[in-house]
Amino acid sequence: MQIRSKLVLLIILFSLALTVNLLALGYLGKAALAVFSEMNQIHQKLSNVNHMQAQLRGAEAAIYRYLMEGVPGFAEQFENHLEDFSKDIQTYETGLPSSNSQIVLSELQQAYRNSSDIGKNLINLHDEIVLDLDALHEKQDSVAWTIEQVMAVLPKENVVAQQQLTEMDYLLPEISMAIMDYMLYANAASRAHYTELIIDFYRAYREFNTHLEAGTTITEPFQILPLFTEFQTLGSQLISLRDQQEAFFANFALLMYHTSQEVLAGQVQKEVVQNLADVQNRVSKALTTSIVISFSTAIFVVLIAGFITLPLERRMNFGISALVQGADRVTAGDYSSHVHVSGTDELHKLAESFNKMMTEIQTRETRLTARLSELESIRLINLEMTRSLEIRDVLNTIAQNALKLVNASEVHISIVEGDRFVPSLIANAWRDENNHPSPRMPRPDGLVATVARTQKPIVINMAQHNPKYSSYEIEQWDVKAVAAFPLKIDETSTGVFYLSYDDRTSFSEDELWIIELLSDQANIALKNARLFTNLSEKELHLKNMAQKLVNVQEAERRLIGLDLHDGLMQLLLSTNMHLDTLTSILPDLDSQGRGELMLTHNRLKDAIAEVRQVVSDLRPAELEEGNLVEGLREYLIRTREMRHWQIEFKADPADIKIHPDVEIALFRIAQEALTNAYRHGKASKVLVHLHQREGAVVLEVQDWGKGFDLTLLSDDKDHLGLIGMRERAALLGGTLKIQSQPGEGTRIVVRIPNPERLEGEQ
Repeated sequence: MQIRSKLVLLIILFSLALTVNLLALGYLGKAALAVFSEMNQIHQKLSNVNHMQAQLRGAEAAIYRYLMEGVPGFAEQFENHLEDFSKDIQTYETGLPSSNSQIVLSELQQAYRNSSDIGKNLINLHDEIVLDLDALHEKQDSVAWTIEQVMAVLPKENVVAQQQLTEMDYLLPEISMAIMDYMLYANAASRAHYTELIIDFYRAYREFNTHLEAGTTITEPFQILPLFTEFQTLGSQLISLRDQQEAFFANFALLMYHTSQEVLAGQVQKEVVQNLADVQNRVSKALTTSIVISFSTAIFVVLIAGFITLPLERRMNFGISALVQGADRVTAGDYSSHVHVSGTDELHKLAESFNKMMTEIQTRETRLTARLSELESIRLINLEMTRSLEIRDVLNTIAQNALKLVNASEVHISIVEGDRFVPSLIANAWRDENNHPSPRMPRPDGLVATVARTQKPIVINMAQHNPKYSSYEIEQWDVKAVAAFPLKIDETSTGVFYLSYDDRTSFSEDELWIIELLSDQANIALKNARLFTNLSEKELHLKNMAQKLVNVQEAERRLIGLDLHDGLMQLLLSTNMHLDTLTSILPDLDSQGRGELMLTHNRLKDAIAEVRQVVSDLRPAELEEGNLVEGLREYLIRTREMRHWQIEFKADPADIKIHPDVEIALFRIAQEALTNAYRHGKASKVLVHLHQREGAVVLEVQDWGKGFDLTLLSDDKDHLGLIGMRERAALLGGTLKIQSQPGEGTRIVVRIPNPERLEGEQ
């Protein structure tokens, strides 16, 4: 009888089984009353957890507001919240028992103790900071009062000393503001600003002592330096206390987060949810039991219907269960076990169709997995080729992926240069990385050498029967199948791609296709590496030639400067002396003649000054007599006197060694930048900063001139100066950055690696 016929009979008899539902409902109601009390306890525990989280949030908010506002009431709120949290812990201890309760209870108690200790430390730190701030302001007033007293007794004629006292008096509140700024925001900029102001104060104090007039003494109680030292100590102490406060508060916040999210939410609430799930499972079991009783009673009552129903039910349960289990196995990726349903009915036909579908899915998934693995390996190889042009790294990546893709026992990629193999450029990969034979060079008459010579691939299946692998030594290699593909560039042999099996005797078509594809990737890698090597050599040659050209230009500048100094300069000086003599021997000239003579004399002096400036620009004597720092300082002094500029110069100590090429380049860049600021920027104020950073010399030139629009900057004849500066920096491996806006001036930053500094550090 078919299943459909049996179902028609079941529908007729189904009405008789409805009487069993009353019994099932009664059983279900009894089970619901039994779990009601457990649900109530779970609700109380969940409420307790929420209350503990609220207390933790309140404690964190109270301590934060106390740190921000300093109101004592917030400290009391913090203690109250922690006290309530402790009571909640005790309530939790009396709740539902579980295997995890003692661990969670221990963590909560430890969190309570840690949060109390950290909170008290934060409160004490805050109180100590308040006291130190008051002491800082008092010490600031003392230093300011002392400076005023010194200014009162210092002679007014000593202008420089008065200026330094004024600067110290100005720096005091600035230092205090820097400290307060760090106390508010605790950022690195405020700390750095504080350090700069302290250094400026000590510099002003040294300048003050240096310019005190002879006979002027500053004695007690007008001692500025000791008072300022105490003021500085308080400031440093406040910064340290602020750092401690920041660290304590970070630990406090992390503790609050850990307790609230990981302990309460992650463990306790999870435990509560699990208890709730257990109750739900019991209800579910009760429901299932009631259903089973209902059906059992109905079957017993309708015994006649059971004679038909039971075989049908067993048949359907078995068939459907088998199909469900098969579907679960397919979902889990297991295609090895088929579904077996005997008979000739619909379930048997459905099982056969399901088995055919499972076989087809397995076949397609196997193919898809293989293709995905191949694509992933190709992607990794291409990624390695783009990430690194180091040929050994790329070949090792190809060898490792080939080992995985075809499950080979060994993979070797040998590189050929001319008619010999290069030992340093051989990539090896073994299936067993811990137990494999030592790498070996290809034999002159072996398979690898033959493929390299003939440039044709060779595949040997069942290698144990091949004459090339019949000797005793080679038999120890346990090779059962080998394949070797040539690597070549433009019909020139560059290497051999070799694989071997020790567990299979032949290569499949797919495996040979993959090996050929990987050998093509190795060919591309070799070609890219060689192109990169050639390009690098040419680039290095061009860079060396450009540097030599710069050196030749500098030497030519020096020669031209010497010629101008020894030739034209001497001639102009001699002419100037003759004009002086002429002026002295012709006292009776009329006013017009004397005026013309004086005009000639002045223009000759201007010419002498101009020639001297040209000679100085062509041959910077400052660099020949000293170092870059002194050379720039002398050049800037002359520029300030000639152009009436306001120039500020900052530099690291002059004893730091700088490579001569770097000195010349930076000096020329500074010259060009100042010339642009004068000619184009119309600036009257310039800042030049020379310092070292991370093995490089950094030159910053900033002017407050007209500025310009960087978007209009292009490589044309109107910007040859900027192009020259950038090329000078690039020749020495450096960079040049330009920042400018119309009406806001221009800032040029040059960074060049310093070979002298790098050698010293090494």
